[in-house]
Amino acid sequence: MSAWIRWILAISVLYFGAVSYWYVKHHKAVGHVRAQSGAPAAIEPPAIAFDYRAAAAKTTSKFPAFQQTLIQSGKPEDALLITGLYFTDENNGQVPNLGELRAQAAALQFQTLLPLERIKTSSRLEARLAPSQTQVFEAIDFSWVALNAPVPMIAQPDPLVFNANSADAVTGADFAEFKSAFGSGGSGQQFEITGVWYQSEVASAGARDLGLERAKAAQALFADVIAPDRTQLRSLLLNDALPAGPFAATRFRWIDALPAASSASDQLLVIYFATGKSNTTLSESETTRLQAFVNAANGKRVIVTGHTDTTGSSSKNRTLAANRAAFLAQALQSAGIQAELSQASIASEAPKGSNDTADGRKQNRRAEASIQ
Repeated sequence: MSAWIRWILAISVLYFGAVSYWYVKHHKAVGHVRAQSGAPAAIEPPAIAFDYRAAAAKTTSKFPAFQQTLIQSGKPEDALLITGLYFTDENNGQVPNLGELRAQAAALQFQTLLPLERIKTSSRLEARLAPSQTQVFEAIDFSWVALNAPVPMIAQPDPLVFNANSADAVTGADFAEFKSAFGSGGSGQQFEITGVWYQSEVASAGARDLGLERAKAAQALFADVIAPDRTQLRSLLLNDALPAGPFAATRFRWIDALPAASSASDQLLVIYFATGKSNTTLSESETTRLQAFVNAANGKRVIVTGHTDTTGSSSKNRTLAANRAAFLAQALQSAGIQAELSQASIASEAPKGSNDTADGRKQNRRAEASIQ
């Protein structure tokens, strides 16, 4: 066979091999595309979602697990920032905007599991169209931020507002309807009123806690629909920037009724700290004991003392003890205590245990609140 015939045969084999390879790959690809080109699979809605141009939060069966996972991912010193999203075709220029309303609706889903001071809200306008006009879609971002991190204030229609440095409540035209809505709910529960104030505010003469004074003012306004003995008052001090003009400084919610404080153990509250620390995360049982103490102490005089072990210098321990007393006093105020509070730094001068043992030193690293 001549060389040129062999050359033609080789070219032919290569050609038909290439064509066969292309044919197989092409049909596999087409088959794959065709397999996907049928009816699309149903898209499962997210754990929490919203309808187009709507602010009502819709949760699915996935939400409880999502909620628990999200909360467990946060540190005790952080706050959950809930950002409500809204889109260009949902923006009607109203105040509050739809993102703000969505953030508030989502926040309600977390208030039974997180303290109010660990929930912050904000909103964001997305420069795109809404994901759908016919199906629910995600419109919330969740993230963890430091408790004292500045967060943009959400404007909201406020039936009850306060001016800076004042505990005088100012009601709007829709307050009667707002109050009536709360008055018709909460069967068998307690009505919790939290007064909010800011570190830059100055309370009027004689008022040691502006947040508590605001809660009391709101309690008086609700007295005709909710008996005062069904209310729990709290104070929440914020590090955020003070809002301009009149602002919402009270938060309301129904909570499960707390047991009455009647035992002798409710006359003394003790909180323990790690070595060198002046703050701690209260356990569930400590929080229950703290609230029982608050119920027993309301209307009375309370002294809060800070203690240390003998580790460290005398001056350092004196400061550490004072900070521990301040921590417990703030926890009592945030829980709504209505009592005259005084604080003292005892340092290592009143040990409960031996400073020669680890267990004894642990007992000495404490803050105590007692009813006088």
